[in-house]
Amino acid sequence: MCNLSSYCIKRSHKFNFAFLFSLLLISNCIAQCPENIFGFGTQAEVDNFVNMYPNCENAYVFVIAGDDITDLSPLSYIDRIQHIDMHDANNITSLLAFDNTEITVSLSIRDCNGLSSLDGTHLSDDFFSWLILERNAILENITALDDLDIGIETVTIMDNPNLSQCSVKRICQSLILPDAIIMIENNDDGCNSKEEVEIECEIMGLNDFILTKKIILFPNPTSNTIELLTSPEIYINEIKLYNLFGKQINTTSKKIIDITHLAKGVYFAKISTNMGNISKKIIKK
Repeated sequence: MCNLSSYCIKRSHKFNFAFLFSLLLISNCIAQCPENIFGFGTQAEVDNFVNMYPNCENAYVFVIAGDDITDLSPLSYIDRIQHIDMHDANNITSLLAFDNTEITVSLSIRDCNGLSSLDGTHLSDDFFSWLILERNAILENITALDDLDIGIETVTIMDNPNLSQCSVKRICQSLILPDAIIMIENNDDGCNSKEEVEIECEIMGLNDFILTKKIILFPNPTSNTIELLTSPEIYINEIKLYNLFGKQINTTSKKIIDITHLAKGVYFAKISTNMGNISKKIIKK
């Protein structure tokens, strides 16, 4: 035990500072989301996540699998999740836990035979890469994807025997993206093939099917500038340019976009007009 000498006080101060610094490091660590893939195999793991990461706002990859999981509401406090892979989780019956969560890059739901609806899911309104819906026995409602006219680059909707209505905005927009990879088959009538869904989208008269034919990016691919060629009745309000990872890199209202300074690769232009919004791919060579 120290006496009340200046030496002991100094030692005590040094100790307290080190202790507080350690607490700060621990606090910062706890505040972060997992840096890598985080898997949930039991309900206890879902319930305990908030204790491990109480201030998690932007999670990377969540893998949710296992029939022990029934309730996702303990994850509802998270603002953004980049990737969700949910499979073989037959006792999850609702995604409403994610009603206030933005899914920013990909959503995969496979072999989840208790889920009838995508209600509660909110995909990013800037950029979205992958949507996979496979072998979900009672899935019949994907109207949550009818929120925005933003396409998805890769769409797989297969082997969902009760799913007949796929002509929602996100899917219709995806069908007219020039390089999108679309696989739609072996669902219920009306969503049994890519061609069936295209017909339904055209019947519904969604603006994107008209708008995409009236806005052309030329030349594409390009190495320097790209021009928007439009019909006279179309006015460009704003163009937002995104890289492949969904980061916004430019905003303009001009019909000629200079991309000379950008690295070679794939970019996306989100085009806002007086007739609606569409997304188009740009290839920088």
